[in-house]
Amino acid sequence: DAIEENPREVQPEALLAIRSDVARLTMLWHEQIHGLRDLKRCHSFFPVSSGAHTQLRDLISDGGRGLELLAQMENRLRDLRQHQQQFLQESTNRRLNMLAILSAIYMPATLIAGIYGMNFENIPVTQLSYGYYIVMSFMALVVAGHFWYFYWRGWFK
Repeated sequence: DAIEENPREVQPEALLAIRSDVARLTMLWHEQIHGLRDLKRCHSFFPVSSGAHTQLRDLISDGGRGLELLAQMENRLRDLRQHQQQFLQESTNRRLNMLAILSAIYMPATLIAGIYGMNFENIPVTQLSYGYYIVMSFMALVVAGHFWYFYWRGWFK
């Protein structure tokens, strides 16, 4: 239930431990049923009351139902593990998507800063007394424009 409500609360190791316990229980269950079948086969050679044969048959039948339940539990655990992995993958994808968006927003401003950081004499706007403010305003405008575009497109949700 905790995995379905919030997959972050359950550690993957805990789910794998439960899965290995179920696998061990399934192996033990198989051995028990095999032993009961051998016992039933041996009892057919000896004169035993019909009640003992009925009990052995019932035990083997119950063991088969138990194996079916264990198989269902293994399938359920496999599905829960896949759900948990899918949730963690989606979370990682969202984080990487956000990093890509942020790098796309700041990349043009970094390019402009890199170009104006070069030591050339004939770079436009540098000769003006207010050139610094023009370049900074342009970089802020580019960043704000990218931010608005990505927000408008719903990429931050």
